[in-house]
Amino acid sequence: MSAKNCRLNPEVYARCIEVFGDEAKALRWLETPNFALGKQRPFELLGSEEGIQLVLDTLGRIEYGVFA
Repeated sequence: MSAKNCRLNPEVYARCIEVFGDEAKALRWLETPNFALGKQRPFELLGSEEGIQLVLDTLGRIEYGVFA
């Protein structure tokens, strides 16, 4: 997982840790297919600005308890 950490967007990485409370949970979420993201792993979407925004929006919904 450390090689992938180098490619993570710093804003997304920090936000994940903020939402999930620790690095291990954040990394697990980034690697797990997500229904809200079309069953894609959040990590797979970090190659574009649009994907980064989708991941950040999803994190915001998780933080506020809105999952759909």
